[in-house]
Amino acid sequence: MLRPPVILLLLTLAAPALAQDEEEPDAIGAVLTRSLPPGSQTSSPQSRPTQTAPATGSSPIFTIPARPPQAMPEANAPPPPKGALRIEQTGVSPEGAPSYSDTDFESRIRQSVAAAQGLQGPLDGQWTLYDGAGRPLYIFMFVDPAGGRGVLEAAWRDPRRSRGSDDLGVVDSLEHAGLSLSLRFVPRGGDPVTAIRLQGLASGAWDGQMTENGVAQKVSLRRN
Repeated sequence: MLRPPVILLLLTLAAPALAQDEEEPDAIGAVLTRSLPPGSQTSSPQSRPTQTAPATGSSPIFTIPARPPQAMPEANAPPPPKGALRIEQTGVSPEGAPSYSDTDFESRIRQSVAAAQGLQGPLDGQWTLYDGAGRPLYIFMFVDPAGGRGVLEAAWRDPRRSRGSDDLGVVDSLEHAGLSLSLRFVPRGGDPVTAIRLQGLASGAWDGQMTENGVAQKVSLRRN
């Protein structure tokens, strides 16, 4: 039985597919069109004939007076008032320096973000596994509680497959000790186990080897 954190990981990886809504036809317009008697459908504005007034020799009833010419602006406009900001100025706020309440609120936000990040381990978040040519192989979503407060869990998604029931799953075996990281899972029923062994780098990324369908290749894991 899947635990709630694992279900949330699968929903997170599957969210982009759910966000693609299909366009629906205008069913109401089609029903209204069919309900009209034959020959009563209105034509589009482009298909309507253009009506032209008959040419007559009579003089117009009235004449629209011509608009008087407007004065052109002066070439040398007066300079802006002292202290005014121009659009090309950067790094200047028209509201002036922030007040004490503004800086206090920003400080509280930063402290809250730092506290939340302190509850997350180094692997927490979304990572992508690439092959030697830089092509994405798997996308992983890790839940890594800091300080050993919980179990390290992960879900995977294969971007090489079309969206469906077999393009994502849960990592069956996950071991993390220092700079060593190992993952094992079955991409689909009947396939051999995919095994990934990685070593941590000073940059925070991971390099190693993946064995998939009996073929080993060099891979790298990078945070998104």
